[in-house]
Order: sequence, then structure tokens, then C-alpha cells
Amino acid sequence: MLILLIPLLPVSSEESYSELVPEEYTKEEFPSLLRDIRRAEVIFIGSYPFSVLFTKLGTGIYDYAASGFDRDNAPSIFGGTENSSSSNKETSRILITSMYVSLSITALDYFIGKIKERKKNENKRNY
Repeated sequence: MLILLIPLLPVSSEESYSELVPEEYTKEEFPSLLRDIRRAEVIFIGSYPFSVLFTKLGTGIYDYAASGFDRDNAPSIFGGTENSSSSNKETSRILITSMYVSLSITALDYFIGKIKERKKNENKRNY
């Protein structure tokens, strides 16, 4: 039935679709607070997987060094076996630490952005 109806669809020109294309957002359309929150959200979510990776690697190396470089506690990057039976406490420690690392990256980006914005505004006033 659908195959029979396809030829009956009206052929429309591209001009009729140009009305459906939305306009781009202007810089004044959203308050700066909402733009800052959105940027922080994107950076936090984007940095979290990398934070988990590096936190897991860092805790693995720390535990390996704390055990006196015992071969049984070596992380897989140093030729050890992956311990799939890690405790819930260890997993929670890695995930919570990763959240703090991502939050720190987000805060650092926010402060660097504000410093750059302030310098840009000062340069505009000086000219």
C-alpha cells in the first residue's frame, strides 16, 4: 500500500523547505549564565570518561607501588593480570575520585574563561 502511495506524493521545490530551516541562535538570545552552565555540563560530561581512565590507571600504579612493586598487584599496563573481582569500595573510590577530577577540570575551564573575558573587556575599554 505504501509503495503505491509514494508516486502520489507531491513533488515540492526547495523553496518550500527553506521556510522550515530554523534561524541560528544569536549571542543575546540566552543569558550568559545559561551559556556558562551549558559549557560546564559539556566539559564535565566530556571529561568524565578520561577522568575514569586516568584515575583507574593512577590508583593501579599507586597500589602497585604501595605493595612494594609486588608482581601480583601490578596493573595490566605493567604486565599484571586484570583483577575483575575488584571490590565495590574500590570501584566507588575510582568513580567518586573521577567525578572530583572532572569537576576540577570544569571549574578550571570556567575560571580561565572568565579571566580571558575580563582581559578582552579591558582591552576593548583601552582602545
